[in-house]
Amino acid sequence: MSAGEMTSDLSQPSAGGVLGLLRSLAWIAALIGAVGSAELTLRAGRTTPRFLLVLIIVWVLSPFALFGLGSMFARRWSVPPRATLYVIMLLIAPASLAMYANSGFRPAGTKNGAVFVAVPPASWIIMALSVGLAMVASRRRV
Repeated sequence: MSAGEMTSDLSQPSAGGVLGLLRSLAWIAALIGAVGSAELTLRAGRTTPRFLLVLIIVWVLSPFALFGLGSMFARRWSVPPRATLYVIMLLIAPASLAMYANSGFRPAGTKNGAVFVAVPPASWIIMALSVGLAMVASRRRV
């Protein structure tokens, strides 16, 4: 077996163990986060024009779509970046719901819409930086 063919059970996407459990939990969290975020957006945007509300919902769901896209590409990644992506989604999903649901997280004097505009790009940045750093760190260890 050559060095390029060597893999561990943890590096396979369908493998059981901790990574498989983490992946399953991340997908469940992403699904709950996406549905909950859409619902909270609909509730907050009751008086918003329909076209604008649809755009905002797409915007709010974009971090969950990015997770899905990243998860498709993650099959080719080493274990640390994949595990990082899954852990980040486990953190972003409830954090997004908390931000959308709890007005106590909003700075005083801001409108309700500000949180729905700010959370998605913050989520993208957190995901990209975390996974990117995990990729760099895992390459340095080899």
